Amino acid sequence: MVSLISGPVESGQCRTLCGVAKLMDLRQKALSKLVFSHLNDLRDVFADIDPAFRGTEMQDANEFLLRLLDTMKDEVDARRSTDNPVRDNFHYQTLESYRCTKCHETVLKRQENISWFVSVPHHQGTEAPTLQDALRLSMRPDRRHLLCQHCRHDECYVTTKISQLPRTLILQLNRCVFLGDEVKKIRTKVSIPKFLSLNEFVADDVTRPPEWNCTNPSLYDKYHMLPSGELLVRDVTSDDVTDRFLCRTVHLLTDQHVTSEPSARVVIRERTPSPGGILPVIVASSSALHVRAGDDAVLFCVAQSDERTPPRVSWTRDVTGRPEPVPAPVTGHGDVTASGHVLAIRSARPRHAGWYHCRADGGNGHVTEKLRLHVQVTPTVSVSPERLTVNRGSSFSLSCWAPQPSQLHWLKDGVRLNPGRLLSITHDSTDDRVLSRLEGSEMRLVAQGMYQCMASDQLDSAQAAAQVLLGDSQPVLVERFINHTVQPHSAVSLRCVANASPTPQITWLLDGYPLTADHR
Repeated sequence: MVSLISGPVESGQCRTLCGVAKLMDLRQKALSKLVFSHLNDLRDVFADIDPAFRGTEMQDANEFLLRLLDTMKDEVDARRSTDNPVRDNFHYQTLESYRCTKCHETVLKRQENISWFVSVPHHQGTEAPTLQDALRLSMRPDRRHLLCQHCRHDECYVTTKISQLPRTLILQLNRCVFLGDEVKKIRTKVSIPKFLSLNEFVADDVTRPPEWNCTNPSLYDKYHMLPSGELLVRDVTSDDVTDRFLCRTVHLLTDQHVTSEPSARVVIRERTPSPGGILPVIVASSSALHVRAGDDAVLFCVAQSDERTPPRVSWTRDVTGRPEPVPAPVTGHGDVTASGHVLAIRSARPRHAGWYHCRADGGNGHVTEKLRLHVQVTPTVSVSPERLTVNRGSSFSLSCWAPQPSQLHWLKDGVRLNPGRLLSITHDSTDDRVLSRLEGSEMRLVAQGMYQCMASDQLDSAQAAAQVLLGDSQPVLVERFINHTVQPHSAVSLRCVANASPTPQITWLLDGYPLTADHR
């Protein structure tokens, strides 16, 4: 936004845009007193543009937001015709299809909007209608009175699809209906679900918003929250003493919020230089950091001293045993940048892993700290062979391997395997991968199934599977009948059970001749 207002600004131009940009800058610097003061100035600027918002009366928040966005969009368009952040982030497009109910002539119309108005759906049953129901109602096909230019018929069938999705969709629930000259407000409760789906409303060739081109927060911000959760506060002043800091966590599945108690605060002590001089002290650092490959990594090293000027912090990296300086973020380019107490690595790769040195220089000397970065690749695991047929009584072997530093273990049909008399598991490793071999002996039916090799590290896990099948085997009688002595005309039952692969077929004989099924 700062780039939008760079350069000379004529009187009356971009007043709203400049005011919002200044407000964002003050909030980023956490200057709370100036933020409150500038909010009043911004209100006066906006009231000059739209007198309806002058004064202290309560105003509709939705109406204010839409008017603010429209004003900012117009001011940006007046300075340049492309890359308007309001249009890029909030505008969406619908494609309306008007089909004549008589001649079926179809006309397409595109509409662009910044806000989506939906009506309160009718209450059905005992459950309250949801915002998803309101969306579905607004997109429902309907019949309208419209003159067909082809056959002059005055009725058409209208369907609407979303042809361009916004990054941020503004929904407004219209609770007011006009009954003649009277305005009635609908007070039906509308439930707001956690997620809204637009899948059923989009066109097949819908244009999706481009991916966010997000960069990490500036290393020079007063407040810098690290990916690991720590909060760094730069350039502490007496204004920070009155602030209270709270940490809030959000459960991604349950949306449960937990806030830290009690709050933290900043305590400032006066520097009292020692006559003999004291070395700087590194009071906090990320001594060891584990990140996944592709994630951002931030190492920090906070140094203090009793001198009137704070110590200067510099960074170096061990490359093949030789310390190599880390470049400072002068141009903003490069995947490893350092700024004072913070060293940032964008999209960390295995080549970034290793030892980094933080050095704090003061007037009386320097101190150093070694920090270790571990970059872990998502484990990939392979099993060979993937399908194996073993005859009864034979032996079989499965091999599994994964990259270091994974740990391997085996499961059969989802249950962890332990070595035994008929099963052995051995492990081995090389410089870049770990190996595991599973060997089974005396193949039998219970050994048939799916064997899984699980590879896991501190951050992730993966698995591969192999199927072991029981091959052909000779039939084996596992249960035989015994001799029976019975009275004439009595009934007798004989039982015979056999195992084989494939399943054996059992035939009964009497005195050497096959028996056939009859009434006996």
